[in-house]
Amino acid sequence: MQNGLEGAKVLFVSRTRCNIYRGLGCLLRARTAEDLANRREFLARAEERFLTARKSDLDDHLAEYYLAYYYAVVRETAKAMA
Repeated sequence: MQNGLEGAKVLFVSRTRCNIYRGLGCLLRARTAEDLANRREFLARAEERFLTARKSDLDDHLAEYYLAYYYAVVRETAKAMA
């Protein structure tokens, strides 16, 4: 039983981190996008991934950090400071 609970914790954390990494990838793609439409699309995807990561684990400091970083990148400082 204990082994199963530990496996569930690892899966839960991995899912959160996966969303963080996907959000970072979208941020990087947005930086190299050649047109504004693609940049906005990748930024929207990044925000969605970071919000999903934060919702899935409210105690994960990396999800909070990268969500604040995203808001700083898109110049929404009020949300970044919250």
